[in-house]
Amino acid sequence: MFVSCHLFYEFILTKDKDGEYMFLPSYSPEIGPLHYHPVAINATMDLAALKHLLRNLLKLCKQGWLTTHKSTIWEHILEKLADYAVDNRGDLKEWSWPGLDNDNRHRHASHLYPLFYEVDPDFEKRVELKRAAITAIENRLKYRRGKNAAEMAFGLVQLGLAAAHIKDTEHAYECVDWLCNSYWSAAFTSYHDPGEIFNVDICGGLPAVVTEMLIQSSADAVELLPALPKQWREGEIRGVRTRCGVVTGLTWKDRKPFLVTVKARRNTVFRAIYQGREWPVEFKKGRVLSWEIN
Repeated sequence: MFVSCHLFYEFILTKDKDGEYMFLPSYSPEIGPLHYHPVAINATMDLAALKHLLRNLLKLCKQGWLTTHKSTIWEHILEKLADYAVDNRGDLKEWSWPGLDNDNRHRHASHLYPLFYEVDPDFEKRVELKRAAITAIENRLKYRRGKNAAEMAFGLVQLGLAAAHIKDTEHAYECVDWLCNSYWSAAFTSYHDPGEIFNVDICGGLPAVVTEMLIQSSADAVELLPALPKQWREGEIRGVRTRCGVVTGLTWKDRKPFLVTVKARRNTVFRAIYQGREWPVEFKKGRVLSWEIN
């Protein structure tokens, strides 16, 4: 399936005069660049999705799960895709193309796709991109403040996930606060907009943001309390399935981990991380560990 996705991308990509690949046409959901048609060039979401795909394919090749002559082509395309861009106001651009400016009065935040699942490697390398993402989150929240969160619950989920992954705790908490207080009926049915339009997006979205604030994982790491707000001095979360093959639970007190429980669903090796410190862990399938932290 991954390879089929790449064949589609390879077909639609266009080269500019300098030999760099671009998405033409390109689209960012329901919005166009300020004062321009929605069908534009190099939507950040399109760039991020393709970079994500190519890196996963190359990782599969490196690990021996995929044998193909395409890996050199994938490396070339990855090298020749446009960089993520920052505008002259410090905002992450929704289109990586000169002259296409953001329209921040909009419910989506698709240009934060590089931060929805974990942090894109380009954002790890370039600190200015993380700063620009924080500015982008702030600019989209400005649109919502004073309007009871404005509209579309899932737009807040997108903002909250991005904020949690770059440890922008205050914005992540603001998103959760809106999600908890503006999108539910007295019968606890969920809305698309504050007080109207039945929609279930938030039923998965709200738990996702809260979980990522408390426990984040990658293929080889589990991080505890990465974006814990000051308002949550103590609490507990259970049954978090991680990407490194363990189910994790966590109790915290005085804003610090107190008890960690881990059950291995497969043989796995990973790093446990808390506030920059790391501990190597190796588990056999079925093993259960309870770790009390003093």
